[in-house]
Amino acid sequence: MTDPRDSRIVTDEWGEQWLIGENGELLKDEFGKNIPPMKSNIISSPNEFTVYDSSKGHCPLCGRLTCRGECFK
Repeated sequence: MTDPRDSRIVTDEWGEQWLIGENGELLKDEFGKNIPPMKSNIISSPNEFTVYDSSKGHCPLCGRLTCRGECFK
């Protein structure tokens, strides 16, 4: 059973997803920018090779923000 308090992702009015803290405030990085979730959304169509949104620094192959090329080595 999932607890709604465990969800730490919020979607803004433009459809962008960001991490939030325990108090509900947006989390910021050291540059003051909002932090995106660790895994991005799939942008490819069904029955196609899976491609992830890389616009916020995520890997287009596995969708992880922290990927350093491990997914295709």
